[in-house]
Order: sequence, then C-alpha cells, then structure tokens
Amino acid sequence: MLPNGTPIFVPFNLVSARPICPDFRSGRRATPSPDTGVDYDEKALAGFSQNSTAPEFMLAFSDSSKGCVNQSEFTSTHLHVSTVVFK
Repeated sequence: MLPNGTPIFVPFNLVSARPICPDFRSGRRATPSPDTGVDYDEKALAGFSQNSTAPEFMLAFSDSSKGCVNQSEFTSTHLHVSTVVFK
C-alpha cells in the first residue's frame, strides 16, 4: 500500500481453499479445520522460463482433495503433497 492507503496490487486467491487432513501430533484436533494449519504450504522462486524475464514460483502444499478418511497420531489419509508453478 502507498502511504496514503491506496493499494498498489490487486489481491486474488492464487489457489482456492483446500481441505486439510492433519494428524494428531502437537495436540491437533481430530476434526480438520482451517485453524489447525497444514503440514506443507511453501512457496519458492523456481527460476525463469527460457527467453523470459518473468520469474516463476513453485507452491508445494498438503493436498487432501481426495477426502479426509482416516487420521492417526503421525499420519492421515488421504494426504499427499502437490505443487503448482505460476508466473
């Protein structure tokens, strides 16, 4: 934001809301909810496309899109790691 409060960028959701399926470590609750967090949600610079000056970023995240059917102390099902690359 500029000093006068005018936004410079228009925010948007890059990735839609995702279901989460946490395990029971660290006192996490049995019912998944947004406040329990996700195991993986990390963005990093991936580099540049050939002949381009636009940077590309990679987002790696926990993916429970197949549904949360089982949770135990150290693992849960279905929990996978997915990635997307964006400019």
